[in-house]
Amino acid sequence: MNGKMKVNQLFIVLTPFHKKAFLSVYGDQMSQKSTLILVDQSLKDSLFLNHDATIVPLPYAEFSVFNFKNKFLKTVKQYRNQIKTLQVFCDNLIKNTDLDENLTINIGTDRDVFTQILLNKIYESKKLKPTLIAFDEGLGFYDTKKFTDKLKKLVYPILSPILFNEKLRFYKPMGQDKRIKKVYCRFPELISHNGHSVYEKLLVRENNYMGSYKSDSQKVLVFSFPNQDLNIDESIKIEWISDIQKLVKPNKIVIKFHPREIVPDSKKWPVVKSWILLDDISMDHVNYFDYKYIVNFNSSVVMDLLASGYPPDKIITIDFGSKVNISALYNSTIKLKPKDLKNVNQIRL
Repeated sequence: MNGKMKVNQLFIVLTPFHKKAFLSVYGDQMSQKSTLILVDQSLKDSLFLNHDATIVPLPYAEFSVFNFKNKFLKTVKQYRNQIKTLQVFCDNLIKNTDLDENLTINIGTDRDVFTQILLNKIYESKKLKPTLIAFDEGLGFYDTKKFTDKLKKLVYPILSPILFNEKLRFYKPMGQDKRIKKVYCRFPELISHNGHSVYEKLLVRENNYMGSYKSDSQKVLVFSFPNQDLNIDESIKIEWISDIQKLVKPNKIVIKFHPREIVPDSKKWPVVKSWILLDDISMDHVNYFDYKYIVNFNSSVVMDLLASGYPPDKIITIDFGSKVNISALYNSTIKLKPKDLKNVNQIRL
């Protein structure tokens, strides 16, 4: 970045849906020269083409609380180094930009480590009076708290400076940062209001396909998920999808990977020859109506499926008992527990 760029509005884009949500509210305003867009490295080549805004890819960093269980010391060292990299990046970013006093900051999550580090540094300045706006990115905004979550909320800000030299906070549900002034969300009536933000309806969909259900389709779409979200091994996920294949035979299995998911090496998937992997296809190009059934693992994609008009009785939800306020939406779908997949011969779709 050459010279100091004047920045009036800042966007942190970590997923394709963040882009859609931001554009649905801001439109062409995101193209202005005074706009700075920080983009996850996996997205930088496909987003915001022909923009006058400055687009900066973020350093690579991956964090999962599950890694602490078996490799605590190694994980602490690894994360400390990654956080140091993010801290240096944020320092250089602020040093080389002229942030407007009334800067608007738009985020898709307040739980993300990079987002927290950057916000910490921006809010350290007494000259700036930023407005922080959050956008519902999915289930994280509709979570309900458990007792352990209350403990994490207390422990995170105490231990994180000691372990990582950075004060990090635990937000569950998302959107609880007290600095957030406004939250755009798809279901304001179902979200846990934090008491200090204004809530507005977010009218956005993952894709805009509208059509008629094809009952003669021979394909079944499976929305996959990052293993770290459920703390499972890749082999377990393969086993579940194999069971799903038995359930929906003779239909062809098509797998859509999650944006945060590391796409597997197909050679390591023993049954991959009979599966179609959508490893480089965005949600923009997925037509729900091309599939006889759509399978999800307690995913917020259900919100989009129902909004599109796809038949609820053709949506199969593998239910993990997720405690979210939108869990009622799953009730209109076919709900199965992972253990049910072991008895697929007894299930009638």
